[in-house]
Amino acid sequence: LSRDTRMMEVFRSGGSIHKATARALYGEGYSERQYKIAKNVNFSVIYQAEADTVAKTGKVSIVEAEQVMRAWRRLYPGAWKWIKEQARQGLRDGYIETIEGRRIALPLWEDERAVGRKSVNWPIQGSAAEVLRRAILALRILPLILQLHDEIMADLELPQGVNGDHSSMEMVEQLARELENITVFHTPTDVEVMERWHA
Repeated sequence: LSRDTRMMEVFRSGGSIHKATARALYGEGYSERQYKIAKNVNFSVIYQAEADTVAKTGKVSIVEAEQVMRAWRRLYPGAWKWIKEQARQGLRDGYIETIEGRRIALPLWEDERAVGRKSVNWPIQGSAAEVLRRAILALRILPLILQLHDEIMADLELPQGVNGDHSSMEMVEQLARELENITVFHTPTDVEVMERWHA
């Protein structure tokens, strides 16, 4: 949505935005703790969290939270600019638009900060929902049994075990490739086959 140059590079290369952020903030040899902080700040900034929230959720000091937030803004200046502009635009217009142009009215009776947060978050969540709806429609020929966040599960009969029925797997992999181009931007898709699943 922001077209941030660095984020787009990570996205196009098939990389992980959380790993890329951790590397940029802490260097190649980042720790698991540092990865979690980077992931936390990635989500926190787009929700427009303050340093105290980042400190609490990331289990870091206020000083470190402020440092990583400043570093994030320098790392992704296009995204930071979009966040600030999107918050202002939502307050001004009274609605936001998803990536496919669907308008969602904002609750302008709430305080400005809450409306500003929704102005940023709702286009992200609404656009993700549009992609998922398109995927579900594209996969309607499969026996779909579960959708959770950005995952869709189907129950396929593979008569000779997971690797035995090549035609079924080829069909699923072909559908996955088609899912990558179901919306206005490329959506990388992975397929995983399990013999069984359980809670």
